[in-house]
Amino acid sequence: MAIMKSFERPQSEAPTEKSIEEQTRHEELDGILLLERVQNPVIRKQIIDLREMGENARKGEEVTYVMRCKDGKPQRQKDGRYITEKKGYVPKNREEIEADFDKRLDGIQSQTRISFDDKQPRSSAISLNWKWPETAQKPNTKQMAIIEGHEKGHVMRPYHGKQLRELFGTAFDQSVVEYTMDDYFRYHTKKERALMGYEDAKKFFYQYLFSATELAERMSQLKSYFGMRGNEQFTKEHLEYAREHYVDDTGMGNIMTFFFKAITPEKEEAFLKLINSAGI
Repeated sequence: MAIMKSFERPQSEAPTEKSIEEQTRHEELDGILLLERVQNPVIRKQIIDLREMGENARKGEEVTYVMRCKDGKPQRQKDGRYITEKKGYVPKNREEIEADFDKRLDGIQSQTRISFDDKQPRSSAISLNWKWPETAQKPNTKQMAIIEGHEKGHVMRPYHGKQLRELFGTAFDQSVVEYTMDDYFRYHTKKERALMGYEDAKKFFYQYLFSATELAERMSQLKSYFGMRGNEQFTKEHLEYAREHYVDDTGMGNIMTFFFKAITPEKEEAFLKLINSAGI
């Protein structure tokens, strides 16, 4: 009798391709899926390629630097203010970007930073007492996992600069998204509204949602929704299913409805090309 090797699978047990709906029925946390994807060689290269593009595009850009002492501590004036100097931006080379990627990866693998304040979650810390502005309720466990993956994704994909913003902008139609006074009251607390009027909030909203770094992490949320672990292709069928079910399944309605609306029929092809090539 032939002995089957342990890694071989009988014909009857061959894996079957999961339907789009079945792909969403996984129990893996978004943060774990993110870690697996960014370590995929194809995804890693895509991230580093885009970061290199963004770095080179900033060459010579005037940047304000904080002057530092030999021990790395910032230099301060007598009144406590930082001593700064404006200089032309010096882009990181590929070796430096790769080293920075590994450092960032090690950071999000080894710890999840949390805080006990009520600030909106951010890449520096996940706030455990933050509440959805529109409901005044804390996120549930599933939503907190999505938020964690989103914020850790920001650490791995610092997609900043005009060139990357323009690249991501090719996949979204910003003109079809309307930010109304109702949205202003829905998405901003009373405290936030006291600091920022409607017109300023509207300007900030468009800058925020349509930044490359924010669009990338909302794309990443969709890949995690389908349990993608590597460089699987995100298809039109995935997009259509997510349009219909993502918000209801996750409760992550904050801004995601605007995100989907901006992917118009005319932009779908560009969106699919981008989500499969931008290190997502």
